[in-house]
Amino acid sequence: DSAKVLTDTIGEFAANFEYNFSTSISTNLYGMVQFKKGKLKAIRHVFTPSLNFRLSPDFSSERYGYYGNNGSRTSYSIYDIGIYGKPGAGRQGVLSLSLANNLEMKVRTPKDTVNADKKVKLLDQFGANASYNMFADSLNLSDISFFARTTLFNKINLNINGNLTPYALDTNNSRINKFRWAEDRKIGKITSASLAASFNLNRQGQQNQPRQSQLGTE
Repeated sequence: DSAKVLTDTIGEFAANFEYNFSTSISTNLYGMVQFKKGKLKAIRHVFTPSLNFRLSPDFSSERYGYYGNNGSRTSYSIYDIGIYGKPGAGRQGVLSLSLANNLEMKVRTPKDTVNADKKVKLLDQFGANASYNMFADSLNLSDISFFARTTLFNKINLNINGNLTPYALDTNNSRINKFRWAEDRKIGKITSASLAASFNLNRQGQQNQPRQSQLGTE
């Protein structure tokens, strides 16, 4: 005989709650290289690191009474079928790091005026995000997501997004609790990437019409 799981409901008022502690810090760092001769006058780099820490308890512990054991599964929540969801299980202490960058240059123009210099955006934004859960049993470090956005010829907007796992993979392409660097001295493996482009075309008698194409790889 196969085991069956019976679900019962109780018609009474019940409430759950969650709480956590979080703090964050962010700053901007500026760097500039100036050129005295030639058309290129300066290149400016803005680096924006952000650090966030979030701490939350394990709401599946007995002290809260949100989870139970019915003998067939490790645990279940009495709010599994509730419309507002169930409290999170597992203690978390997540440290998140975000690194954002902006790169632009200033070029000289032939006009001898106060506002003769022209700013050109090289990369509107590029950077990476990652997090580390100090209380996880394994795979504490999350995948690293990276992104870049720029505009070409004031008409073409390009957006690049991707995901890189720092862990080694097994034969089923599942992550194992071992860093890729320990195997072959590589930072990781790109598991997904996408490129999106949008175009603004000026037509006579019409406003700018955006067009978008998208390419993704897994």
